[in-house]
Amino acid sequence: MGTLLVADSFRVREREGVAEARMPAMHFDRFRRDVAAAIEGLLDGSRRQEWWRLVFEPFMETVPGRIADGGAGFPRIELRGIEPLDDDGSAGGDPVLDVLIRPLPPLTTDLELRSAPGVRLATPRLKGPNIDRLGALNRELGAEALLLDEAGRAVEGATTSLVWWDGPVLCTARSRERVESVTERLVLAIAERRGVPLEPRACTPDEIASHEVWALNALHGIRAVTLIDGTPTGGPERGRIADFRDGLESAWRPLNGG
Repeated sequence: MGTLLVADSFRVREREGVAEARMPAMHFDRFRRDVAAAIEGLLDGSRRQEWWRLVFEPFMETVPGRIADGGAGFPRIELRGIEPLDDDGSAGGDPVLDVLIRPLPPLTTDLELRSAPGVRLATPRLKGPNIDRLGALNRELGAEALLLDEAGRAVEGATTSLVWWDGPVLCTARSRERVESVTERLVLAIAERRGVPLEPRACTPDEIASHEVWALNALHGIRAVTLIDGTPTGGPERGRIADFRDGLESAWRPLNGG
């Protein structure tokens, strides 16, 4: 099995016999962009165009139906690196695409963050190649790893995007060296519809911990962060997280025809 280059995953639910996800088209679009970036250095121009037309596009046409057929769960679409073709392990062939139909893990409503200083990712914007490393880091810390930039400011969680509230202002991490979060985009769109001021900020974990903090991803939606490095976060405003969770309910779309 080749090296994981790109992955995208999201929760699927079944409602009245229809498989749904929160804005699946946004996940498919992100996967397309990430795959285009990942194969840039793997295939030359003419071969890349041919692979995209004859392999990638037909594959993507099948993805919604394959995921829908899998029912409720936590599927993942993948691009893996060029497989060894010969007995001596020499490289050959093309990148490999696949859909993994996986069961739904337990869903939670809160989590703890622990800073992971010194962790540097070679491809911080791509979702996929760092999954195994960050999963191991979470297990080692016994909490969601909080990735920091070189100045010690919060960037993102190992599997989550972070937002926090400073009074009426909803803040996001200013760093762009992170995965583009679909759930963050959905939450910010809810905030804009409600007239909430938005502001990107560069803050240390200590500075964030004094506020109400949310961790966002496509599996759990919005979770309340209860502790950052052992420090309790600021108390939530009554009803606000429930309001935004209700807002996310409007993002569910059928996989087929989504």
